[in-house]
Amino acid sequence: MPSKALAAIAVLGLLTACSTTYKPSVVDAKTGLHTTLATVDAGGVIASKTAVRFADYGAVLLVARSNAYPSRLEFLARKELAEMGFDRVVNVAEFRRWADDAKFELPVDKIGIAEIRKFSSTVKPVLVVDVQYGWVGGARHFAGARIVDGRSGESLLTVDHPKTVWLNADDEVIYPMLNELRKWRKRVDSQST
Repeated sequence: MPSKALAAIAVLGLLTACSTTYKPSVVDAKTGLHTTLATVDAGGVIASKTAVRFADYGAVLLVARSNAYPSRLEFLARKELAEMGFDRVVNVAEFRRWADDAKFELPVDKIGIAEIRKFSSTVKPVLVVDVQYGWVGGARHFAGARIVDGRSGESLLTVDHPKTVWLNADDEVIYPMLNELRKWRKRVDSQST
């Protein structure tokens, strides 16, 4: 086979390997974490507060943002939150319907932390989970998460995970970021017992 054909096959293999499909991941029974090809760097967990009472929140407001199949990221994040023990998760559209039902007026264009704080103090406290994934360019990808107390706007967990992907974005970028959410949940639970 000519060397140009081998090079083209290798490039095609790398390009398809770097894509994400939000594929199901295996969770290790011992650790409770996803089996991944990478981890978040030590400096990637910026804020981590564990003095949290999950029972105080009426729901988790999930914001999922991505430049590659955002609805798939939302589905994956909902599944992840359910596995972590959060049984009431609402997306932005569902949050708007909840606000309408409660006769709470939200702006029509963008919901900010001021509106979430007011909703949390007058209707029901919400825990905001903002997850994001994006292809930056070339082999660079980014995943991040921010968990915010809707009552105060305080960040309880912030994860930044930029990564050059060599094989698979799911195992090198997305699931390592989600593992940090799982670790945080374990720390909060262990502190409350």
